[in-house]
Amino acid sequence: MRRIFSLVVLTFMLSVGLASATPVFIETFIGNDCAGEFGQSFSVCEAYGSPIVAKWDAESHIFTLNTDVFPLLTAAMFSVTPTGEGTGFWSYNNLGVGPALVYMAVKGGNYFDTYALNGEITNVPFSAPMNPTNGKLFGTSHVSWYDHGTTTHTTVPEPVSLGTFGIGLFGLGGLSRAWKKRE
Repeated sequence: MRRIFSLVVLTFMLSVGLASATPVFIETFIGNDCAGEFGQSFSVCEAYGSPIVAKWDAESHIFTLNTDVFPLLTAAMFSVTPTGEGTGFWSYNNLGVGPALVYMAVKGGNYFDTYALNGEITNVPFSAPMNPTNGKLFGTSHVSWYDHGTTTHTTVPEPVSLGTFGIGLFGLGGLSRAWKKRE
């Protein structure tokens, strides 16, 4: 019985561990997020009804924080690691007092891409929009994060996680059958 429990726990850990932390792409916009499409200034910027939380400038590596709406927010809650021209990873730890992150916008060139975050906040990849004239990524201008709000977009479960979990359950069923035949 202990062996079966161990296999169930291992299957669950593998299905969770193999899940990707990739944000779900929503759409590409021409222009700027907070100085255009989502508002005319940082303090009133909203994506899909969600207020901006923070913005990271790729050139200066400086965070701009929306402390008017989120007074306990600090730059220490964020970590951004550029990995190449237009790509990188970020993490967020709200330390129990910061806002939830629901959307992300990545600006590059005269475009920005928006993503749903599905609650992922550790080692989340980002990449700048693709240049339509040469098919290469623009360099990242900035990354912006947004809190909860109303939206018509829904989060879709990730097929890799569900598939891995299903395969694990199927394997457990096969093991159980084999053990019963042994007895």
